[in-house]
Amino acid sequence: MGTNYYWHDTTEPICPRCKHRNNGLHIGKSSAGWHFKLNVHRALGISTYADWMERMLRPGTTITNEYDQVVTVDEMRFVIEDRSGGGPRQISGDWLARNSARVGLDGLASDASVYCVGRVSGQPIDLVEGDFT
Repeated sequence: MGTNYYWHDTTEPICPRCKHRNNGLHIGKSSAGWHFKLNVHRALGISTYADWMERMLRPGTTITNEYDQVVTVDEMRFVIEDRSGGGPRQISGDWLARNSARVGLDGLASDASVYCVGRVSGQPIDLVEGDFT
């Protein structure tokens, strides 16, 4: 269980039928004990954490969590970067295999699935492509 985060372009027109904008672009997922899973959208030119930060800082945009609570860019940066695993810990090989994980930074679990396309060096961030909400 974790929390998903979404980026919204508030300059997009509102749908005249449903009175909403699109559902937002999935930024990623924060789960306790894991690296942050940052969603890569290569077709949209988002392949790195820096790409996401540039997008999040654009005027006329907003970030929300899956509970529709607005999140500031500084709060989002904190959620992504300030991960705490409590230091080195023993994670069984069986648990790692069942969860498609490996031991990551600071004792956190890190994505080891085929959807993980990279990691941010020195940061507890996995770059993941695909739908993993």
